[in-house]
Amino acid sequence: MILSKNLPAIFRLQWMVFNIILTCCWNRFIYIMFINTDLNRKNIITLFTVILILWGTHFAHAESTNFLQVVYDSESHHSSSAHLGWGYAAYIRFGGQTIIFDTGLEEEKFKNNLDVFNRKTSDLFCMVASHIHPDHWGGTNFLWGKNPGIPVFIPTDELKNRWGERKPILVEDHKKLTENIWVVRTSINNFDLFRGQMHELTLVLQTQQDLVLVVGCSHPGLEKIVKRVRSILPGEIYLLTGGFHYIDFSAKEIEKKVEHFKKIGVKKVGPSHCSGPIAEEIFYRHYKKDYYFARLKDQIPLPPPLHRTKELK
Repeated sequence: MILSKNLPAIFRLQWMVFNIILTCCWNRFIYIMFINTDLNRKNIITLFTVILILWGTHFAHAESTNFLQVVYDSESHHSSSAHLGWGYAAYIRFGGQTIIFDTGLEEEKFKNNLDVFNRKTSDLFCMVASHIHPDHWGGTNFLWGKNPGIPVFIPTDELKNRWGERKPILVEDHKKLTENIWVVRTSINNFDLFRGQMHELTLVLQTQQDLVLVVGCSHPGLEKIVKRVRSILPGEIYLLTGGFHYIDFSAKEIEKKVEHFKKIGVKKVGPSHCSGPIAEEIFYRHYKKDYYFARLKDQIPLPPPLHRTKELK
């Protein structure tokens, strides 16, 4: 088993201790079986049982019950048969619910990557399309085909008729999905020459370690998104991950932004997608052990939910 760079230090320590104990037990088992055959059968069975328990316990906890995995992105730190592509998608397991946040640009790549990572989509709780740009909702038809009744949340009327008779749910402000899961809309005026306003949804998870924010492209501005969420929900920001959209910013500008996030108490970060290599390097330098790699295939462990989850009404 290859340890992910995103696993907490305590888990990596446990993993090493486990392997030392398992190796000792295995060596003892070989000694009993093939060298000192005088030891009784009861000792052999007891030792073999200990090995199986250790092995099973380890793999039962090898993947966190609550996690986020990037399943669509243009870069990866890993070699796999997953397809790279411009866009973003995250597969999230949280409080027993499966959430898809964005679905990338190309449906076939999105489907392929879910298969490669063995991520099932037959029991989805919901899907969130963060904003209007097609590199964030290209695989939505595929998900709706497998889950005809799932709610798909959108931030703008412009997306309402993209999927024929299937009608997504417009979130004009913020919406509570369960006791622990929210979607929050942030908007910006005068986005560009062609579009007056830009609306974007952020997925917010309430955990036992404070708030987790998953962002798509942060077009309204990451600082504005964080401020908006904090005006709605109590607590500090435990994790900020997704597309930060600092790809066109200078190193000096990004340094100021990172200092701002450190100052307001953002504990951990995982820049992805449109964040840009300069931003990734600067965030890594400032956050060190609190930096999560968040490109294609990377997996981020999430803290347990704050409250007991209730079904979406």
